[in-house]
Amino acid sequence: MSGDKKYIITTCLPDSLNKKVIKRKIMKNAKTGSFQIGGKDDGVTLNAQLLVVESDVVGVGFYKNVVSGVSFGVKFSGKVHATGLGTAEQLFALGGRPIREIPGASNIPTLNITLQGIWGVEGDANYVVWTDTPVLDPHTGMVHVKWEDA
Repeated sequence: MSGDKKYIITTCLPDSLNKKVIKRKIMKNAKTGSFQIGGKDDGVTLNAQLLVVESDVVGVGFYKNVVSGVSFGVKFSGKVHATGLGTAEQLFALGGRPIREIPGASNIPTLNITLQGIWGVEGDANYVVWTDTPVLDPHTGMVHVKWEDA
């Protein structure tokens, strides 16, 4: 496509997870969002940097639970859709994989985000945390987003 631009997106996670550089050809109308989910009341946060190109979403996140001491990084990919009925919403459906893909690695296999409005700055999220225990740990939380053109 002649209108494509090439960008380098650098995602910096804590040193224990190393730096990761992702090179992608993306369209002009791409946006990046810094998502903060939860963290105010229960000490559990999920921070994610997501790149949205048309309906495709890719990015990385970092989960931290200050109570249990569990923290890890996740790679996300999925889709985003907008609703046009009533109040507009933007719906993200993402799957996650561990950054360090080793047997038993902690992960967030599903992350669903609903933003109030197209490119909204607030909304709700729910996700499931899988650790080395046989129990899935569901979470819900408020979402705050800062958007930038990519």
